[in-house]
Amino acid sequence: MIQLSHWSLVFFLLGAPLWLISPQIASSYLFIWGALLLLDLFLLPRKSQVTVERILPEHFVIDVPSQICWKVKRKEGVLQDHFPGQSYCIKTDSELLTQTYCPNERGRFLLTAPSLRLKGCLYLLYREYFFEFEEAIKVYPNCRSPLNPSFAAFGKPEMTQNKTLKVYQRGGELESLRPYIQGEDLRNVEWKISAKKGEMVCKNWEMENDRHISVLIDCGRRSAEIAGARSLLDHSLNATAQLCRLIQNKQDTFSLYAFSNKIEASLPKTDKKSVTQKTLETIYQLKPQSVESDYWQVIGQVMHKLTKRSLLILFSNVLDTAGSLGLINNLTRASQKHLVLCVVMKDQKLEEAANADDPYRRAAACYLLLERERAIKHMRAKGIHVLDASTSSYISEVIQHYLRIREKI
Repeated sequence: MIQLSHWSLVFFLLGAPLWLISPQIASSYLFIWGALLLLDLFLLPRKSQVTVERILPEHFVIDVPSQICWKVKRKEGVLQDHFPGQSYCIKTDSELLTQTYCPNERGRFLLTAPSLRLKGCLYLLYREYFFEFEEAIKVYPNCRSPLNPSFAAFGKPEMTQNKTLKVYQRGGELESLRPYIQGEDLRNVEWKISAKKGEMVCKNWEMENDRHISVLIDCGRRSAEIAGARSLLDHSLNATAQLCRLIQNKQDTFSLYAFSNKIEASLPKTDKKSVTQKTLETIYQLKPQSVESDYWQVIGQVMHKLTKRSLLILFSNVLDTAGSLGLINNLTRASQKHLVLCVVMKDQKLEEAANADDPYRRAAACYLLLERERAIKHMRAKGIHVLDASTSSYISEVIQHYLRIREKI
């Protein structure tokens, strides 16, 4: 596309008074102006002589600034490019241009090709060059937040230096016998042998190093609710990404299922060394679905695939006992074999409404909070671990709770 520059318009307007003096002089002036335009057009480079190459990282991370680059063969122009939520207009004063891009939305996005606008040598014309290539970018959930050093060190020998004897937890096979330690759980005592020896003897249980963690992510209509700056689904995916980093460090096996009224995405039991990357590839395109979640079908399918005792972590949103009846019944069935953790998020808007001046609004909010608390107590009474996390510390609370109950598998 070719456009006239402001200098070209100024040059044309300067010839307007010549029509009052002599039409022949004015015509000659217009002829010279047109000839200069043609000369400037001829001096502009052809499209085959102009190249723009976009250099992108392998993927982006939501809310994390990343650098993008362009290689431009021609200088003294203006490069225009568009990314989701941000546009760039850069003067091409060098062959390599760099800018910072911070995505604010997760998923896969198609990018249109950049355009380059060059000015003619006589500064009379602009020509805009459009390119036909297209690229796609991936924006992953945020798993790059620094973990608390105590998280990674949890369970290591140096964390329990005050113990004089290594004690294994229940849940594995019997390894050996040892003397009783003051204050230890009496369920570890082998009473028959203790009676024969005349002193208390305890069992050593062999630790299960190959723990399995299975994460279920609710993508139903409730996951679209906004909590803070992100939806509930985004919070759940960020927490899952952080958990994967920790699970990979702990060398545990991992599986994942995202569902609404059907399984939207799944990651079977995967290699310990590639947990994080495969998980991010599985979940980064997930979106909230405008349907009710089918807990009966999905949890039944997951239970069928889990052959060994596992830690089952469900990210969902409990509103009331009646609305979550299917969830509670199926998690109760799963807790008979597995250790189940249901993660829900506190509703700040509902808590603010409970302190409002309007009595009707306050009464409605208090009733909903009471129903929500009843549902959580009902789940805990059924043997289900429930984490009611706040928005500001959601990820850290999830990781801390995971580490506390991980040893019980």
